[in-house]
Amino acid sequence: MTSWMKLMGLNAAVLLACLVVLELVFGSWLFGPSWGMLNIPRDVNREFDVRDLYPDPGTGKATYRRDRHGLRGRYDSLAGIDILTMGGSTTDQRFIGEGWTWQDLLAERFAQDGKPLTVVNAGVDGQSTLGHMKAFDVWFPNLPGLRARYVLAYIGINDAHVEGAAAYDSMASPSLLRRVRNFAENNSALVHLYRTIAGTLRARQVHVVHGAGGTPAGTVWKEPAAPPDLSAFEREHAAGLDAYEGRVRALIRKIRDFGAHPIIVTQSRADYRMRNGRVLGRVLPDGRVETGSHAMQTAHNARAMRACRDEGAVCLDLGRELDFADDAFYDWVHTTPGGNRQIADYLFERLRETVAPPRTPPQERR
Repeated sequence: MTSWMKLMGLNAAVLLACLVVLELVFGSWLFGPSWGMLNIPRDVNREFDVRDLYPDPGTGKATYRRDRHGLRGRYDSLAGIDILTMGGSTTDQRFIGEGWTWQDLLAERFAQDGKPLTVVNAGVDGQSTLGHMKAFDVWFPNLPGLRARYVLAYIGINDAHVEGAAAYDSMASPSLLRRVRNFAENNSALVHLYRTIAGTLRARQVHVVHGAGGTPAGTVWKEPAAPPDLSAFEREHAAGLDAYEGRVRALIRKIRDFGAHPIIVTQSRADYRMRNGRVLGRVLPDGRVETGSHAMQTAHNARAMRACRDEGAVCLDLGRELDFADDAFYDWVHTTPGGNRQIADYLFERLRETVAPPRTPPQERR
């Protein structure tokens, strides 16, 4: 028994030593970029069942990929990106498959127009402008040679709740256990190998999604007797709105320091509707008309546009100008492939004369 225990202990020690060597050689503990505890998913290839979220244009499965740099989308080199997009979950689009994100559809529109552009997705679930600014300090420097002619920030929804998300937006989770896990995931070769194999061999069912269940079926939309009191919201939340406007200004300067032209785009939500400049609300069972987050979102969008105009950036007030279809969202904030098509068409029409063609002809993409 003693001999067997010694043999098992020796084998375990040898196995552990081999694993340590493998980690040190192939992981990024000692060599390569230091990703530390950043909340940036890398080397991800996952498949989600989205049949309960929206009518999928394909098989009912959505493939979500992020490469070793933590980016979504197709590009030839980090130095040849035309438009780099930043934002939270509405930019990341975890439950939208490859080819159906609004970035993919925007690139498709430019290609159809004879002006192919590389549009890359750097959205991070849960992030606000705090995290977007931090990316220029701790994420993008880890991407050798990263350059973009334009950085498009699709912002406004998460910033309404930025106080509760401040720690997360610093790109380090407030949870100690989450930070330790992120540290291992960002540096471990074995974890990367496991995630690659698991993502390839098995599909992941969607059990808890961003706003599970989507918008209520049969919602009746109606114009309220009096429009939402935007002035009252602005007075009550003046300090938070001032802070948001200041962050948008700072983000624009970060983008310019990065060597890119800033594009600021506002957002909309699905708990109200915009029709020809008029706001519509949901008719509740008692007959009242509820306009949801309209005042909050509109106030934040107005501040973003003011900061954008003052800083001389490209300003697109999508939240005010785009009338989404009823099936454009699968919950109160996240868009379906159909909604993404509307976003892409909107952006294309407003950027087609602004965004110049690439400096060099596009090469065959990987």
